[in-house]
Amino acid sequence: MGVIKQQILKVKETKHTEKCGRAVRRASELYYRALIRKKFNAHPDIPSLQKFLKSGIKELHALHRQTHSAEVLYFLKYLELDFFQNEKNFALAQKKCVELLEVIRKNVSVFTHQRIDYACGNYAQCCMYLGEYSFALKLLKGLEYLIPYSLDWLESKEVEFRILFYQKKYAEAKRLLDILQKKIPDDIEPIRLAKIKFFLSCVLLLQRDFKKTEAILHANSELLKDKSGWAVSIRLVELMALAEQNKKKEIIHAAKHLKKFIAYTVKNRLVSKRDELMLDLFLALSNLESKRMRKRIVRIQKILSVKKGEYAWDVFGHEIIRYDEWLGKFTKRQRPPVFIRTANAR
Repeated sequence: MGVIKQQILKVKETKHTEKCGRAVRRASELYYRALIRKKFNAHPDIPSLQKFLKSGIKELHALHRQTHSAEVLYFLKYLELDFFQNEKNFALAQKKCVELLEVIRKNVSVFTHQRIDYACGNYAQCCMYLGEYSFALKLLKGLEYLIPYSLDWLESKEVEFRILFYQKKYAEAKRLLDILQKKIPDDIEPIRLAKIKFFLSCVLLLQRDFKKTEAILHANSELLKDKSGWAVSIRLVELMALAEQNKKKEIIHAAKHLKKFIAYTVKNRLVSKRDELMLDLFLALSNLESKRMRKRIVRIQKILSVKKGEYAWDVFGHEIIRYDEWLGKFTKRQRPPVFIRTANAR
């Protein structure tokens, strides 16, 4: 090969390398911009985010066709994964997780053990949305390279707790929380520790240890500052504990206080339709006749049991104790339901 041809080839290679570098930087920029929009916003604008992701996916597909860069493809798969999760199409999101893992494992330029762990963590989340708890737990147990007690490690442990809790393995879930509380670093975000304590109160409630449940809830002032739903959830769990103990006056007072709290802060805090429906139930418990109350409970439980729409339960939301499940078990234990003024009681 002549000197001129070698120089031409070298120039082409340099241009291609520079083009790939620009493409990777752009892919990385789009990924982190999407991440910031969702992770660091208490009330993410999902329609706006989806528009951004759709545009970004289209752009990265074009860049990958031009460069065949594995790094561009890596970020593209994450954008696609996020897009389908926001669309609540978890079957397709799960498929994108499999594709993401394949990209990482087959390309030296993007392979790291940490990236495998992060991808498996996302895979586990998709499995949870699809109700595949056992496989999700297996994926999480296989994570080996997350730094212990780092933010990512703690998030993986939160997911692990949720799986154990949803599988009704309360003793195992409690052991996990006890370990986290003992070894959690001093410089951890206060909200992280507050959530761990709240998770523990949910376990104790279902184990019918109401005294400890209430003690933890009353001491958890940090969670009451939260704006993403936890402040309402902690109060609803308190109402459940009061209901289980048949404390009529306390539940009426707590329900009215929560109603005022929601009305005062609704513009700045996340209040789900499920939260509002449960509050309506607690407010109505002492005011309806027994027959009407039972009909209302059946109607509310039916609404809370839907699998799609604004009243559907979110597996990663602030509702740790599923309202519909608790309500079903609670009413079965009450004959007649508590807080109801029967004809003889008037």
